[in-house]
Amino acid sequence: MKTNFSWIYLLLLVLYMPLSSQTQESSYALSTGKQDQVRLTILNELHNPHTLSKLNIIPGIRILTIGCGIGLLESEMIRQTTPSGYVLGTDISSEQILIAQQHSNSENLEFRQMDVLNIDQIPGTFDRIHCRYVLTHLPWEKILKTIALLYSKLAPGGILLLEEISTINALFCEPDHLGYDLWKIAVSKQFISQKSDPSPGLKILEYLQKQGYQVFYSSYQPVLSTQREKSILSLGVLSVSQKLLKEHLLSLEEIDEMLMCLHELEQNSTYFPRYNEVSQIVILKP
Repeated sequence: MKTNFSWIYLLLLVLYMPLSSQTQESSYALSTGKQDQVRLTILNELHNPHTLSKLNIIPGIRILTIGCGIGLLESEMIRQTTPSGYVLGTDISSEQILIAQQHSNSENLEFRQMDVLNIDQIPGTFDRIHCRYVLTHLPWEKILKTIALLYSKLAPGGILLLEEISTINALFCEPDHLGYDLWKIAVSKQFISQKSDPSPGLKILEYLQKQGYQVFYSSYQPVLSTQREKSILSLGVLSVSQKLLKEHLLSLEEIDEMLMCLHELEQNSTYFPRYNEVSQIVILKP
């Protein structure tokens, strides 16, 4: 007999309220803040080594990050720039900034709540600028404005690294699993909710190449092998559930079924789901 876990997930969804304490309206579908720390920690574990390998961080440089989340990447960045470097992490969520500030272990590491379109208010330029999973969640018009702003804040000889989902069509699991198939539906619904392009990384790359930017491209797609790594799928469902329910894109029964199937997937070591394929777009400024 199928066990009904709906009451458990209803409780979890209540704990995920509100989605964020953002002071302005946003299409961002995922929850933010303390309730999302585990998912964000796993995400950093999956992505940070790939990110750091592309930035060529050296002591003494100035680094700006967009969408810093809970600040784990920035803590490693400041370690690599010591003793005279500077790292500024920005995020639209005040909750996440508060958490990030708790991770700050250097007077040269700073976190500020800020919308990406306001970064022109930050004085000076930066040798490295990093933006991950921010443009993915924006409508195309705001993506174009953001890219122009980020490039304007880049110092000559600097590196701008954009890391965004290549395309949601790249998602697959070996072998096929119902829970993963249902999770892909939730991902698609999230993009609909955000009014986002389903292939943001590839579209951004094409745009930059046409505009004549000096661009270098690569991509990677993490394999989720351990129970902990696989749990990022169900944690993502919980994170996005409130908005999908509110907009009637998924029912509570559909979410309940998905979470039960994903729990089974997490426990089974014979399945190897892939997480998002990440486009790593390196832009150099002469």
